[in-house]
Amino acid sequence: MEYADDERFEGVRFNAATPVPDRCEGCTFIDCDFTEANLGRRRFTDCSFVGCDFSNSKVIGTGFQGVTFDRCKALGVLWEACERLLFAVRMTDCALDLGSWNGCDLSRSGFVGGSLRECDFTGALCEGTEFEGVNLTGARFEETRLKGARFSGVTGLELDPTLNRVMGMRVDRDALPGLLMRWGLEIEG
Repeated sequence: MEYADDERFEGVRFNAATPVPDRCEGCTFIDCDFTEANLGRRRFTDCSFVGCDFSNSKVIGTGFQGVTFDRCKALGVLWEACERLLFAVRMTDCALDLGSWNGCDLSRSGFVGGSLRECDFTGALCEGTEFEGVNLTGARFEETRLKGARFSGVTGLELDPTLNRVMGMRVDRDALPGLLMRWGLEIEG
């Protein structure tokens, strides 16, 4: 088993020839390419990823605990396959389109800026999750627990309150139209 503690990886293309260490703690990954990489059963604790590409990577059983993603790209990632008990992330200005968070516990996670277009949040636990300034066009929320979740400055939010647990959810004025669409209500002024 390979361990990496407080190491810095820059511009590395991770693949079968250059595998990701099994356990990474306090590591920094800058402009690394994880495209289609198999990250299964790996553990990342207190790591940061900056400008990395995770598109179509495999994250079955992967743990992301206290991890930050900044300006990363992760298109089509099935985050639902991650280790659920080891998942606490903060994603800033990331392109996360077409991903699935189905059934994930995102209560210790947040999304600031970037894009979550066409993502699936069905059955996710988003209690206290922050969605700030993200594009949620086409994102699916169904049976999602949103108590204490905060939506501010978001675009494209369409969320049916009758299909989700929204009591205590916080939204700014810009997000209201996406909550009222079901009833055909429009906000003026």
